[in-house]
Amino acid sequence: MTRFASLIILATAILILVATASCQRDPYRVNLSGIEVELGIRDLGGDIFGTPANEMADRAETLRQEYGRALETYSTVIGLGEPSDERWKSAFILFATDLRNLDLYDNVKRVWPDTEGLKEELTDAFRHYRYYFPGRIVPEVITCISVFNNSIIVDDSLLMVSLDRYLGADSEYYPALGIYSYQARKMTPAYAASDCMYAWAATEWDYSSAGYGTRNLLNSMLHEGKLVYFTKRMMPSLPDTILFGFTVEQLDFCVAG
Repeated sequence: MTRFASLIILATAILILVATASCQRDPYRVNLSGIEVELGIRDLGGDIFGTPANEMADRAETLRQEYGRALETYSTVIGLGEPSDERWKSAFILFATDLRNLDLYDNVKRVWPDTEGLKEELTDAFRHYRYYFPGRIVPEVITCISVFNNSIIVDDSLLMVSLDRYLGADSEYYPALGIYSYQARKMTPAYAASDCMYAWAATEWDYSSAGYGTRNLLNSMLHEGKLVYFTKRMMPSLPDTILFGFTVEQLDFCVAG
């Protein structure tokens, strides 16, 4: 076992032991009465790929107006360029009418017939966020299909979830993309909400502004631990297997070791 792997296992074990000891006092449960979050989830993927091909030219203009900065961010991530560019519209139409992308959209809809579960999880998580950080902004949440680019896209007050990155461990797409089984195991709908909160924290409190000084293994471990702890605070009911991305056997090994 390498020194790096040993340190990661040690850090994880410490976090688990602290969390286990704390559970006796249940410090993660807080009184959220009076804290409301109106969280709506817009479906950019559906708005794009649910549009008939013969209507896509007009729809492109409508989406540009409806989604604004979010569409700019999305277009940049998937490599279409800026919507303000005169070449963007033709590139967007080709992307939105590509048969492979439409097939992917059909697969996404089978796994994600709706996003009510995700909405409930994120609403509760951001109620906790408001409890701990009352002055901070709750982002707008948008689901999309990034064609296997970023799982979570964060930009200012925007949080985008790429549903095609959460199709399940047995998705036929992932092996073809060179994604290993241990990675695909965490690419299920159960991980989407916690990945959102982790990504939001990583952006709000990024490593460079945390004051660690020199980037090294120990500082990276400390920062990672803080992000995981934040996620647990925002989602107190989250199972440790999801929080750490480990199987039950791996968690038991960390605690026992």
